[in-house]
Amino acid sequence: MSTLIRTGLGFNGDLLVSLGRTSAVLAATAVALAVLLALGPSMMARWGIQGMAWAVCLSSLSSAIISSLVIRRQLPVRYLREIGPAALCTAAVAGAGWALAPVVDGAARFVGASLLLIVAYAILYLGLFERAGLRRAWHRAREILHQKRMSER
Repeated sequence: MSTLIRTGLGFNGDLLVSLGRTSAVLAATAVALAVLLALGPSMMARWGIQGMAWAVCLSSLSSAIISSLVIRRQLPVRYLREIGPAALCTAAVAGAGWALAPVVDGAARFVGASLLLIVAYAILYLGLFERAGLRRAWHRAREILHQKRMSER
């Protein structure tokens, strides 16, 4: 889930730097570190590696919230509304990741589950917010499959 948050809002740091707000990047990073140091050891002691994973997730989330609020004040657009679709899809896929986590053991299943979640995110995002893009991707995939079948003959 932390990876999804970082991926979904990972551009915040670059955006803040481009806006000249490097101090905000430092502040968001400091808060993330403080959250991790405050929650990590106790969550690890109580729930093991899963507890630490949730501490990392909360750390990433705290950084993302702070950087998003700073960006919201800096940009003349409705930033939080603009990232809403990505946040919604991230939350949905994170829920699926939570459900998959108990059966993911070993590198092969981890890679497979990761790819599945990435594809699920893309399909969900395109299906809900960019239907024309989803149609283009679907048609392109069909063309590739058709070309592959023709080359096998």
